[in-house]
Amino acid sequence: MERSLEWGSSRLGLGAVVIFDFLNDLEDNTTGSVLTFADDTKIFRQMRDMRDNMRMQSDLDKLVEWAEKWQMQFNVSKCKVMYVGQTNPRFSYSMSNNGLQVVETEKGLRVMISSDLKCSQQCNYAYKKAIRVMGMISINHRWNG
Repeated sequence: MERSLEWGSSRLGLGAVVIFDFLNDLEDNTTGSVLTFADDTKIFRQMRDMRDNMRMQSDLDKLVEWAEKWQMQFNVSKCKVMYVGQTNPRFSYSMSNNGLQVVETEKGLRVMISSDLKCSQQCNYAYKKAIRVMGMISINHRWNG
């Protein structure tokens, strides 16, 4: 019994190393900047002209190829595009032959990011969350009061 527990724990440790090892090469062939945190991946680049749009699409294609190599897949329905800046050419991007949804705001690591880079969305989000918490405290106080 103890022997199988040792094997199980060392196998788990090896699995963690393997996961870290293959995630480490995610951005090797891309030209844009790639950020990863847990199961969240963001890729971004400055867009000056149509060549930059083509490079971004190429990077997305390389990420899909990487996922296929490791027998994984991106949940394309959760992949989104945000255009930042007024002069950004609005290129249509795709992954695995599926067009990506365009959004004006996105939450990442509990911070709301908007395409105009203003913090009003984040302030509204924090305010509404604080009101909900205060409401729960008030209800709890009435029940226990």
